[in-house]
Amino acid sequence: MIYLPSSLTLSFYDTTSSYFEGEGPSIAKHSKSRDHRPDKHQIVIGLLAGDEGIPIAHKVFEGDRADKTTVIETIDDLKKRFNLKRIIFVVDRGMVSQKVLDCIKEQGFSYIVTLKKRLLNELA
Repeated sequence: MIYLPSSLTLSFYDTTSSYFEGEGPSIAKHSKSRDHRPDKHQIVIGLLAGDEGIPIAHKVFEGDRADKTTVIETIDDLKKRFNLKRIIFVVDRGMVSQKVLDCIKEQGFSYIVTLKKRLLNELA
């Protein structure tokens, strides 16, 4: 069964990484490792889930991409692929930057994010 979000209003986005024993593909790079294996090449995987928790899209990024650098590309892709008009985009604090929040607002989307307390005044 293919899940097509015809009335998607809430979207959750997160990333993880996976490392390779060996070289891996050309997009695999050395970077900060979530698996505590900085000696291994890794990729970053972005996963987008709908309001029911069902995955609706994914993308594989170069292993040295910071999480927050994947968000704008994901938002653009989400809007194009699913022709969304209104959505609440939910991300964790590792993905928050003023540039990301501005992009979400420019697309006409709303957002729910977690912030480090020291950033609250900077981004308000």
